Amino acid sequence: MILGSFTQTPYERLDYDIYFGDFFPSGDSVNTQVTTADTGLTVSASINTAKDTVKVYASGGNAGSRYKVKVLATSVQGRIKEGEFWVNIKED
Repeated sequence: MILGSFTQTPYERLDYDIYFGDFFPSGDSVNTQVTTADTGLTVSASINTAKDTVKVYASGGNAGSRYKVKVLATSVQGRIKEGEFWVNIKED
């Protein structure tokens, strides 16, 4: 599921929140996540304290390029949901 697209420069390190609360029923929450990106973009991620949002940090990339970021979230009860978004890198 493509969640949207964002734009940043190669020198910025920005964060993007991926909300999974709409996909898991009440009483379930994100337990673990795996985040990947196309080669050239650096990403890291963490789960917020509310346990329904994964915060993804992105940096690097080449100006004029577009990178897909995937977040695979597994819930406490074993549900799995994948979210994807694009990061467009513009010149400074």
